[in-house]
Amino acid sequence: MVSRQLAFSHRLQRRSHFRFRHVFGRFGGLVAGLAVCFLTAGAANGTLMMKVDGGDLAITVTDQDQNDSNPQVGIIEWGAGPLGGISFDGLIGQSKPVEGSVSSPRLVLSLTGSNTDALGGAASILLTDTDFVANLPNAVLDVDVASNGLFTLGAWVDSANAEFGMVTNTGGLVGGTGTVMFTEETPLSESVGSLTLEWDIVLANTTEAAEGNLSLRLVPEPSTALLLSMGLVGMSARRRSQARGF
Repeated sequence: MVSRQLAFSHRLQRRSHFRFRHVFGRFGGLVAGLAVCFLTAGAANGTLMMKVDGGDLAITVTDQDQNDSNPQVGIIEWGAGPLGGISFDGLIGQSKPVEGSVSSPRLVLSLTGSNTDALGGAASILLTDTDFVANLPNAVLDVDVASNGLFTLGAWVDSANAEFGMVTNTGGLVGGTGTVMFTEETPLSESVGSLTLEWDIVLANTTEAAEGNLSLRLVPEPSTALLLSMGLVGMSARRRSQARGF
């Protein structure tokens, strides 16, 4: 009789253990995913900022402040002037959550047009965002700029997470002119906290203008990206097989 009771107790323990593993297997991933989302949502989102410096006068626009004409989080729009003798039709800066994410940074600076008076002018545009948590090994700068005046481009990352932090240079161009399109990739040896883009413009007279786009993003190595995509495909195939009962 005692042996039967012990055997019955062991079967109950095995069933309870099996049920726990079954339930955790089905819902454990969901719980972990919700926990990650909760922690990410609770973390600081950083501050997207744009600084336009005309030498004797400068303005700093922070996402959603009174100088930002776009109410959406992750986008700055500003157009005014003159600053440094240059009037800007529109400057747009974009970052997380519109472009990229905390763990996959992307910073985009767009200039829709600029002009100056007969005396010419010069100005520097800086765009920055902070509080990224990324350890991706490559920084990619994409440039699509047209200007019949001189311009200088730069892109930086900073592991110390400083606003407008110019610590590690990830590409650019000094003294360019004309229509310029290129992609430049730079290996990184540090984690990244903040990203910064710079666009310096010199227009000599009213016949000169500038427009275009700069983008800085962090990406994995090609082999890592390939393995990741293969892993996702494998997971998808396994789920389809399980759904079919194989």
